[in-house]
Amino acid sequence: MRNPGCTWILVADGRRARVFEEVRRGAALSEREDAALALHPTDLETPTDRPPRVFDRMGEHRHAMEAGGSPHARAEAAFLARVCAAIDSAHRAGAFQSLVVIAPPRAMGALRAGWSERVHAAIAHEDAKERVDADAAAIGEALKALRLP
Repeated sequence: MRNPGCTWILVADGRRARVFEEVRRGAALSEREDAALALHPTDLETPTDRPPRVFDRMGEHRHAMEAGGSPHARAEAAFLARVCAAIDSAHRAGAFQSLVVIAPPRAMGALRAGWSERVHAAIAHEDAKERVDADAAAIGEALKALRLP
């Protein structure tokens, strides 16, 4: 699966990740359906909407305690960690030489924290924009704009 001049373009947010492939610079982008990931709706289900409750030390009063973030935020963080692992695995297999990452700022931060050193070194460009629903032509135009300077 070695593809020495190939660039992968990862377009992601906290719920979906799509991968486009550019076999040589300036070539048309093609979407890799085998690399697409999505957060399953059941990952967002929680048994309760309320945070856990605790009793006071003294008396019979109860109050809510911090649950460590919302269940949705935890599910999105786990999903983005899965995306990082999949990209790292593909890079180790030699599927691409360089990587362009397009994601909104919150997802970009989670991805940056999850990259391995190898993948981090392969990143050519980053764009902190929400483009997960864009088609290949729009992603190609965004890629050209990133490469201008």
